[in-house]
Amino acid sequence: RHAEAETLIRAARVYAAQCKRRNTQERYITLARNWLKNHAWEEALPNGDKIELTGSILRDLPGGAQVAMSRAERAAEDSWDKEHEDLIHSGGLTGALYIERSQRARDARRAAAADWVAAHNYDVAAHLS
Repeated sequence: RHAEAETLIRAARVYAAQCKRRNTQERYITLARNWLKNHAWEEALPNGDKIELTGSILRDLPGGAQVAMSRAERAAEDSWDKEHEDLIHSGGLTGALYIERSQRARDARRAAAADWVAAHNYDVAAHLS
């Protein structure tokens, strides 16, 4: 009644992965009825079903995602450099322009990560647990 079936299943997988990774003894694993009654899925997926792809999460994604993010970041920087070629060669770049370049690269990195996660149906929540 309090959550979608897919959210419960996903959270249960996250909890199972946590128990396995931590080598939790069977006697300390929460019974399913108590897990549901205590809304434990809210702990397993603290933001509901949404996970924001931020710094530490991006760093922990698998190698394929890292490659995609690096390529997107490099392409964004190259594109920015081409757009501002005159300023680069004239020496007229300001700090604000460097910040703009970095922001474009970060945005491209996050977008590439989101695309990779979606394309590979990668469960970030299970990975984080």
